[in-house]
Amino acid sequence: MAEHVAAVHPFQTLLDAAAGLDGNPRPITSPQREAVLAQIVETIARRRLSGRPFLIAIDGIDGAGKTTFADELAQRLLGLGVRVVRSTVDSFHHPRTVRHRRGATSPVGFYFDSHDLDALRDRLLVPFRRGAGSSVVTAVFDEPTDAAIDAEPRAVGADDVLLFDGIFVQRPELREFWDLVVFLDAAQRVNLQRLELVLSDLPATPIDIVGHVLEWGARIDRYASGMRYYLDVVDPAQRAIQVMGAADPSAGLPAGITSHRLASDRPHLGFVALQQRLVQ
Repeated sequence: MAEHVAAVHPFQTLLDAAAGLDGNPRPITSPQREAVLAQIVETIARRRLSGRPFLIAIDGIDGAGKTTFADELAQRLLGLGVRVVRSTVDSFHHPRTVRHRRGATSPVGFYFDSHDLDALRDRLLVPFRRGAGSSVVTAVFDEPTDAAIDAEPRAVGADDVLLFDGIFVQRPELREFWDLVVFLDAAQRVNLQRLELVLSDLPATPIDIVGHVLEWGARIDRYASGMRYYLDVVDPAQRAIQVMGAADPSAGLPAGITSHRLASDRPHLGFVALQQRLVQ
């Protein structure tokens, strides 16, 4: 196992940290989680080439804990003297008017309209891949304020590592850029979180319950069905190191890293079952 690195806030020592990075600065730890992080660090060390930047993507369904996991991985790399640049797909959102142009609950819009892929490629991934002498921008948009960001360009070092997290990062437009991809599978936990959201404020009358469930169903379906499209068409877990139960606070992470995909793991089925139970 890699040497333990003292806990610090993930942005205190990073070469660069983008807007949109909102991971948990004090994640729950376990021996299993530490073991998986150590294995991934060892894999990175084996695959990196001297004098060439290395691009890592942390993929997974929305809510899987990608940013937190990437921050933990960044801390361990920094502890080994690696220069790390952190960024996230959340820093490359389109404005809300573009994201919702097919409708605020559209799954198609969630997949195709959420992110400014041209800006991500042109301002970060392509110049980072070119290496030393290039400059990159790690953020162009702040989603909470729905406003563009004028971020200061950063010079790329010859041995820098880009640690990038987000949904849909293995889509065809981005797949070619990654030297290593880790896919976090936490569908069961995300299902339960969504169920808790629906159940937390159920109305008192049956007719209001029906309306409440249908409204939440439309909201959740945007994300669940949009993600289902990505999982079915791209099959991201098949192409990556896969970590099961990535953000499960009770179980941590398994000691081993598995590369198989749970074909029956559908993020939206838990909500559909709840909807059917309440409406019947």
